[in-house]
Amino acid sequence: KFLAAAVAMVVAASLSLAGCSQESSVNPDTSSPQSPHIYSAYSKDADKVVLKWTPGAEVDLAGYNVYRMGPRTRVNAAPITRPLFVDTHSGSSDLFYTVTAVDGAGNESAPSAVVKVRPGAQSVVNGNGESGKN
Repeated sequence: KFLAAAVAMVVAASLSLAGCSQESSVNPDTSSPQSPHIYSAYSKDADKVVLKWTPGAEVDLAGYNVYRMGPRTRVNAAPITRPLFVDTHSGSSDLFYTVTAVDGAGNESAPSAVVKVRPGAQSVVNGNGESGKN
């Protein structure tokens, strides 16, 4: 009887602790990383756009998301780990992009400034995020 009672107490204690974890006493990460700054955006070919941005300094940075505007659509399947992306597209209309940073907890930064790229033209982005012909 003593052994059965002891087992029952251990099982009951285990079940009551099952919903508790050390993580519940730690504050979750809710702060977003800083927004990236796109410093270069240009059309490599008529169907490719190259974007480069300053890397984030956060220790828990997981990567970046690239969005093409009109409507805003993420063009990468998973966060990009390098501050560089080549987008393959079709069409000859001007293209508009933003980039966000994502941390390990899934927090996403505010978008970078929007940059415009004209396919087939050698445009570059100056320090203000404005595009111009090279």
